[in-house]
Amino acid sequence: KAISDFCKKVGIFIFTEQIKDTVPTLVAIGENINITNFCSCNNAIGALKPFDYKTHSDHRTVEFSDHKHGGKEAIFSQTNETTKAYDKSKEILNRAETTKEKEIAELIKAGRYQIDGKLATEILRIEITAKTERKIRSKFKPYLGGLSPTFANLFKVDLWKQVLKDEMNKVFNHPLQRIIFL
Repeated sequence: KAISDFCKKVGIFIFTEQIKDTVPTLVAIGENINITNFCSCNNAIGALKPFDYKTHSDHRTVEFSDHKHGGKEAIFSQTNETTKAYDKSKEILNRAETTKEKEIAELIKAGRYQIDGKLATEILRIEITAKTERKIRSKFKPYLGGLSPTFANLFKVDLWKQVLKDEMNKVFNHPLQRIIFL
């Protein structure tokens, strides 16, 4: 609906069904995880840092020392896919632009922000970006069966959560993890 409305505003008349039946050329999915009761985002990202689980990936950890509130992210990047883990609360504090983001930033500063009724001071964001149609097809094929990865088939929260969960399982259950901790 949002894409259809945008197209109409710029003078392109396209039907919602046409959009739903289109295979995107880039898909980014993510999940905010409240880890306040477990550890800090810096500790979680530090734990992810040694898990270079993607062969030939550009694997790095970035610290946001140039921003007022700091923050850190771990990035596993390949030509056609990127996986990121970062401190969402710091990202909101550093980059809040919309009214909603500014409201959330104020709640975070005051220590009153909640997710699902629980205090959230440490919010880890996990994101996966598939950057080509071929990668989108291969990434989502196990979850869609014979269905094509169209907008209509991809935009289901349960599907995203399963893809993210499986990707994190690849990180933590990689055979090299035992060697890394020796």
